[in-house]
Amino acid sequence: MGKIPESYEADLQFEMESFIGRLEGFTRSQESTAINHRNRMDKYFIRYELFQFLESDITNLLQKVLSDETIVCEGFPSLQEIEPEITQLLQEMSFQSYLRNNSNRIHTSISRRWLTKLYNRGNLRTKKILNYMVLYKNRMYSFASNAPSEYSNIHSFIRAFLNSKDFELDFEEIYFAETELTNEITIALAKKFSSVDRLKFLYMNRLVNKYSENFIRVLHSEYALKMKESESTQVLISSDLLRFHESLGAELKTAEKHINKQIQKEIPSNTEQIEFHLWFSPLIDIGGDFYRLLKLKENEYGIFLADIAGHGISAAIYLNTLRLSFEKFKRYYERPGKLLKSMNEDLYGKTGDSFITSIYIYINLKKRKIRYSNAGHPKGFIHGIEKGKPLKMKFLKQTGRVLGVFEKTPYEEVEIHYEPKQRLVLFTDGITETFNSEYKMLGERGLIRYSKESWQLSGNDTLESIKKKLLIFQDQSVNQDDRCLIITDLL
Repeated sequence: MGKIPESYEADLQFEMESFIGRLEGFTRSQESTAINHRNRMDKYFIRYELFQFLESDITNLLQKVLSDETIVCEGFPSLQEIEPEITQLLQEMSFQSYLRNNSNRIHTSISRRWLTKLYNRGNLRTKKILNYMVLYKNRMYSFASNAPSEYSNIHSFIRAFLNSKDFELDFEEIYFAETELTNEITIALAKKFSSVDRLKFLYMNRLVNKYSENFIRVLHSEYALKMKESESTQVLISSDLLRFHESLGAELKTAEKHINKQIQKEIPSNTEQIEFHLWFSPLIDIGGDFYRLLKLKENEYGIFLADIAGHGISAAIYLNTLRLSFEKFKRYYERPGKLLKSMNEDLYGKTGDSFITSIYIYINLKKRKIRYSNAGHPKGFIHGIEKGKPLKMKFLKQTGRVLGVFEKTPYEEVEIHYEPKQRLVLFTDGITETFNSEYKMLGERGLIRYSKESWQLSGNDTLESIKKKLLIFQDQSVNQDDRCLIITDLL
């Protein structure tokens, strides 16, 4: 075979290297595809393992209790009264009947400790036990690949649960049960997996907490909606209430004038470093949304936004109580966590059957940092508005429970350092829970999309753009809640 001409050697070398590069790329692609497929399978099996973990825990406990092999705790109500319902529950989970004197079962921990905590809170009747079992099943089925239809949509589940004639739990009981169940699952997972497979434990724990946070967020939304519907129904069916309302017209106008005095008319002036833009629209002249935009010192500001569950008169009666509490602890305006903790303890027992979501943000322009604490309020967000840079988005997650319901509860304080040209967006759920004529909700994603679409506009033009798009989306449907939107540009 003759020698390859020198003129062809470079071309041949290039072709060989290109071929090898494509071959290596194909190999990496195949390996990446296999890894991604394996990861998806691993996540599927981990979710299924979580489902089985919770299913075996509750079924083992219920079988033992009904078989008189064990008790949940000393003094716990007898389940014999609701044995048919418990048996049906076991059958739903593929147990045709509970087996007596069967010692070949795993040790029960999660459900026993959880039910013991619920019992220790007091007032635990057998009907409430069934309600709690439904909550447990919801958590269990949240990890199932093929859940029963009534557990497949969290909004529908909570709505049906709250409206059931067999429902006896109040908001605080549901909230407590959900958070304690999450705690018990986390403890059990740590004992079983953390020392054996740390990555599996971390992934499971993240899944459990993710679903719990979503449940609580939807619970807030659906409970507030139920209160609104209850108010509307009462007004429609009660002619006495209507006549009473008419007779109190003068008093309501007086109350309206009093409450309007509490609305902040002037907000801090815009500077080269910060700009505030506000839209406040109560459902009627008396609303339940409350805000404060404050200049604390030179280069230091505070933003407080709160939403009293309900709207109109029912929410507004607590507005002055909220304002007084906020002003009472002004010494903590630079420490959001301490502020909300102090306000919660002050408001406990003063809000009737209602509750308050809120978020407080401290801004230091000189150090370019914000500190915030979020008491069950919709997650605000912050993103860039500088041309040529990506729209990185950070969410101001919930760091504590709603105000006024739980006497002792911590509020985490989160600190974020920000770059120039950032936009901070805060809102109440009257914005995101806007429905159109087809009863589709705008949601947080819709608001985020509106904000991203107008990121190059000024803060005021962005506010007007969002308002316009919101009204177009709403179309002919009737607004059902107070609305408040605060846009803060950090320049």
